Amino acid sequence: MSPIPLGILASMAPDPGSIPEGAVFVATSGSNGGAGTAGDPWATIDYAVRQLSAGDTLVVRGGTYTERVISPTINVGTVGSRITMRNYPGERPIIKGLFWIVAPSYWDFDGINVTWDAATGASTEHMTKVTGGTSWTWKNSEFWGAESFACVLLAGTMYDWTFSYNYLHDTYESNGINQDHLLYCNCDGSGGIVERNIMVDSPNGRAIKVGPPSEFSSWVNDIEIRYNTMVSNWGPSNIQVAWQSNDTNMHHNIMVDPDVNRNCVTAFAISGTGNYVSDNMWWDALGVSDTGSAGLTVGPGNVEINPAFTGT
Repeated sequence: MSPIPLGILASMAPDPGSIPEGAVFVATSGSNGGAGTAGDPWATIDYAVRQLSAGDTLVVRGGTYTERVISPTINVGTVGSRITMRNYPGERPIIKGLFWIVAPSYWDFDGINVTWDAATGASTEHMTKVTGGTSWTWKNSEFWGAESFACVLLAGTMYDWTFSYNYLHDTYESNGINQDHLLYCNCDGSGGIVERNIMVDSPNGRAIKVGPPSEFSSWVNDIEIRYNTMVSNWGPSNIQVAWQSNDTNMHHNIMVDPDVNRNCVTAFAISGTGNYVSDNMWWDALGVSDTGSAGLTVGPGNVEINPAFTGT
């Protein structure tokens, strides 16, 4: 398993700030019969997220929550009263199992980490899944060890979402060839941003797969993939754009070590249009991107350079 680059994440991440007055709490030592206060916290993630309303902040204390959180009924926030789920400053909560959330409109997830539970998970179950929603964000988190189709799946119709400053790593070969990804985007809608993430070691999948779940099932639209670092994703590439994918803008990424004799960005039976690769740094690959597909354009500014740091 790759070492956890906590120092790297900390240097990238914004200051976690203070806990707002009126926040509610969940802790491994708590009780779902409690009041949800700092001194009397709830016990499970599944219970806690169901209690939140617009304007609430849920503070998750450190420790491991072994749970299968499967699409609990949740409320939505508003433009002026968002819902926040975040770690307690300086503590590290881990959901061990599954965390699926549906339509988290105007929600912010910050410092919420997810890892696989081999005792309860199945290879057909995505470890983390966000389905639909408007104006949600997820940042400063680690996802690792998935023995399934993806560490994180983004699905359904979603608008103006951001997935940033996260560390995804070490999937395991669990399904058919090239089917176990770090981040799988098969969402439609518009305004999606994937930025400033570190994505390492998916031997049977991509760092990022963009495409619908099947060839003619739906469209995937308008995702910007920028400022990410992707290394050793051998199933078969760092990014793959497939089928009915439109307007995927891939720029200013560092992409290293896809599968042998493969490009960092690959195309698979693209029938969509407007997918664009420009201004990326690439290394240890056949090239920056597949060519010859009308749905995938290689623009200027892609540079072959070893990104390894030297000296201090």
